Amino acid sequence: MKINKLFLMSGIAMLSFGLASCSDDDDYTAGPEAGSVEVTFDNEENVVLGIDETEFTVTLTRTDASSAITVPIQVVTAPPSTKVPESVSFAAGETEKDITVTVGDGIEPFTKYFLVLAIPEEYAANTYKAEPDTYARYNVTVLREDYKTWATATFAPGAFYNPYEIEIQYSELKDLYRLPDLFNVGYPWFFKWDGTSDDDQTFYIADENGNAIETFFSGLVHPTYGNVTANILTKEDAGYLGYYEFEEGPEFVFGCEYTVSAGSFGAKTVEIYDIVKK
Repeated sequence: MKINKLFLMSGIAMLSFGLASCSDDDDYTAGPEAGSVEVTFDNEENVVLGIDETEFTVTLTRTDASSAITVPIQVVTAPPSTKVPESVSFAAGETEKDITVTVGDGIEPFTKYFLVLAIPEEYAANTYKAEPDTYARYNVTVLREDYKTWATATFAPGAFYNPYEIEIQYSELKDLYRLPDLFNVGYPWFFKWDGTSDDDQTFYIADENGNAIETFFSGLVHPTYGNVTANILTKEDAGYLGYYEFEEGPEFVFGCEYTVSAGSFGAKTVEIYDIVKK
């Protein structure tokens, strides 16, 4: 028993010596502290460009402006023929700086592309410390389209809200009208119209590609019953479907039944009037 204990103590001593020797030869160097400079992107709003637009700006901010600094910009994903500056330079005292992103012919109209930018870890803001409206990573879609303001008007939905002013937009490429952000941001309504007011006119509610639709999410969320679906009625059911020259002035008129999972709010007459063309 004494011999075994002796060998055991000797083995432990040798192991301890070996570990100490390895520790002495270690060349450990601490890496940069993440978020020590705290540079962020100012927002993450999706980019919508006109047909002839070739550039847009991206804003970066920082919390410590005591000295000048140049921060590299990493391109994670970018649309074809898009150029992003390799870095952004802040002068002493500057807390905000814009960079210009240039887009080329590789961005086709009405096609969404992803643009994802990042900054190296040693410059990236700590996510938990960043301001609510700033982002450690820039992640947006880029869209090129030709919608322009065609008119302003008053929209009377027939339910939920009193009449309110809206904008009517038109795309020549799609020959399609759009009512942007009608009940909620990011949920437009579309319609096709041939520009006439006779009984044989072409008018219908459409999807973003110009296809006729009868049922779709209105963009409205009821506080009790959830998503509200718009069901477009036929001319036979509603009496109106299109553009009319009334004595009081021209209007777009059609019938709509708003429904939720619990049932229907009934058939309503939707009117777009006080149309002022631009």
